[in-house]
Order: sequence, then C-alpha cells, then structure tokens
Amino acid sequence: MTNRLLSLLHSAARGNFPAADFTTTHLPSPASPTDAVLAFFGHHVIASDIEASFVTDWTIHDPFALSDVRFLAAFANKLKTTPGIYDAVFAAVGEGLPTDCVNLRETEDRSHPRVVRALLYRDPATIRVFHDQSGHGLLVMGRGLAGRMEAAFEVDPQARGRGIGTSLVRAARQLAPGDEPIFLQVSPGTVWSMRAVLADPSFRPVGSEILFLRTSVSDRVW
Repeated sequence: MTNRLLSLLHSAARGNFPAADFTTTHLPSPASPTDAVLAFFGHHVIASDIEASFVTDWTIHDPFALSDVRFLAAFANKLKTTPGIYDAVFAAVGEGLPTDCVNLRETEDRSHPRVVRALLYRDPATIRVFHDQSGHGLLVMGRGLAGRMEAAFEVDPQARGRGIGTSLVRAARQLAPGDEPIFLQVSPGTVWSMRAVLADPSFRPVGSEILFLRTSVSDRVW
C-alpha cells in the first residue's frame, strides 16, 4: 500500500502543500509508533484509525477544530493516551554526506534522555546518536512518523549561544540521505532550538503537529 502520509510530508517539505480549502484529510494510522494531527495552511491531516464520524462531529461546524485543545484532549482520551508536545515542523532536503565529512563523533550510548525519548517515537533500528567535539552538543537521527527521516538536538545549558545548535542542525541536513527530506520538530517556546533552526535557511517551516503514542495504559487528559 502506498504510504500516503509519507508522500504528503515529503511533498510539503518541497513546498507542495495540501490544498488550502479548509478541509481535513483522514489517513490510517501509520506503521510508526504514533497517531498524529498535522496542521498546514488551511488544511488539517489526521493520521489515525479512529472512526471518521468522531472527526467530522468536530469539524462539521469548525474546520479548524483539530487544532483546538478540546478536540486534542478528546482525541487523546479516545485513543487512551496523552497528547504529545505541540511542535512547529521544519524540513530541508538531505545531502547524503558520509559521517567522516561532518565534525561529529558517533556513539552507541543510548542513555541520554533525548535518546530515550527518541526510541519511543522512532524506529530503534534506525537511531543514530552523535556528539559534537566539545561534548556539549547531541544530535539524534532516525525514522519516525510514517517512516520520515527526523532529527533532534540538544545543547548543554552552559554552552548555549556558541553556535553549537546551529552546527548540529546543519549536520543533520548533511547526514540525511541525499535528496530525501529531513524533519525537525521544535516546540515554539523552546527559544534556543527555534533560533538554531531558523539560523539555517535550508530548513523551512512546513506546518505544525501533535503526536500521540499508541500506548495501552494512560491517564485521561480530563
């Protein structure tokens, strides 16, 4: 079966967005560990096996309802999970450079909290972890939502403001498979991360999203 969600994400990364017609595209749950609610300009995408009537009950009177916190809470309760973080999504096209062309060292250590979190949301077999030469920067790459290539990074608080985050963002693009989009999800309130991504003009905003881990036990939102 064609991975429609991955195709949609790759198209958006290249500037070809869903039609801004104030409708919702409802796709099946992806093979990756999360369901998702994505927002583009004038268009929402929901990737979940939840019944269509549950979605249309919300959107029939308000086409923007899928970004409403009341819907997101109800959706999470329906899935018996909790909402993830509301993220802005950025994308760039990978360059496919070998590791030895990037000033990072790869490690097999999976104990860092950023890596532990990545292992929940991404295919563990695809996870790669890198440190910058100062030891203050961490880059995690792997395949997440619908199999897309994703990256996350973190800089120790005492080392912020030195350009380490920006160099990690650039390295993610360089290490990503050639001519394949790579995605960064950043909470808008995480100012240092937002600045690091925006400092690299290759990464452009494509939309926003909230991921919902498909877990068997979780507290209700309310």
